[in-house]
Amino acid sequence: MNPACSFLTRLTQKALILILSAALAGSLTGHLTAYALVGELCSQFQLHALLASLLAAPLLYVLSRKRSLSQNRGAVFLVLATLMSAALAIAPALTLARPALPSHPPLARVLFYNVMAVNRNQPAVVQLIEQEQPDIAVLLEGNARWQVSTERLRSTYPHQYLLDDAGNFGIILLSRWRLSNISPLKDIDESGITRLSLLQADVELPGGALHVIAAHPIPPLSAKLRTLRDQAMALVSQQVQGQRGPVLLVGDFNATIWTDAFQTLMHESELNGATVRPSWPAPLGRLGIGLDQILGAHGLIIGPVRTGPAQGSDHLARMADVYVQ
Repeated sequence: MNPACSFLTRLTQKALILILSAALAGSLTGHLTAYALVGELCSQFQLHALLASLLAAPLLYVLSRKRSLSQNRGAVFLVLATLMSAALAIAPALTLARPALPSHPPLARVLFYNVMAVNRNQPAVVQLIEQEQPDIAVLLEGNARWQVSTERLRSTYPHQYLLDDAGNFGIILLSRWRLSNISPLKDIDESGITRLSLLQADVELPGGALHVIAAHPIPPLSAKLRTLRDQAMALVSQQVQGQRGPVLLVGDFNATIWTDAFQTLMHESELNGATVRPSWPAPLGRLGIGLDQILGAHGLIIGPVRTGPAQGSDHLARMADVYVQ
């Protein structure tokens, strides 16, 4: 091997080992979610750590195939340790409910989208709704300015409700069918921080009533905000458990399915439909993380979740058909 190729090989090996070291450190730190904010942040990327180790392992093998196993034991340790750490974090998510789909037609089609309050590309979002033709659409971070645009949809969605907010906690609910028992809530803690925006309503669909809950907990950007996020998730769980009929829960939970708070919500409320598909940040596409979910409880089953385009938001839209058992 000529000197230039040998140098590039060594450089690539060192880069891969650095990537694996970072993946292992991040994955291990992600297990400390209950003790440190950095653990909460790292826990969102366990799948990335797992994929990094799976991709780096064969490359390291090819680059180091002329060396003995003992000479490569450092790289082997990094690969195996990262695989084990990430797998242990991801494994509990495999126990989340995934009921079989009924053979009968869906109860409704749902579109859920965190449109981003400052997004100026409102016509594209309206066009997305017109293309997808959902029965129910929920626009998180929608506000009075967004309501001007959704008025264009009034002929198709005559039943609309706005939970307005000057910041990022507005919610717009659009429905083809009559809304009743509408209950908006902005849960504010004693220091004046909004920890949860919540909108509930009954939708009187032709196939039966459906209770809709749209939730937006606060992002866990500090230790205090993480605590508030977890309290918000607990409140959402109480609302789901307090219902008797089918429940549709949509939300940007500011947590992936690997996090303790989200898994607690899923198990306590007996929810189904959680997906690992990335939804944020939109520019990263498939390299992002899944914060946005369409979930069902009390006999509502979520069909395959599709991911839509960004349309100016930092999130991607979610669409799914929902079924009653």
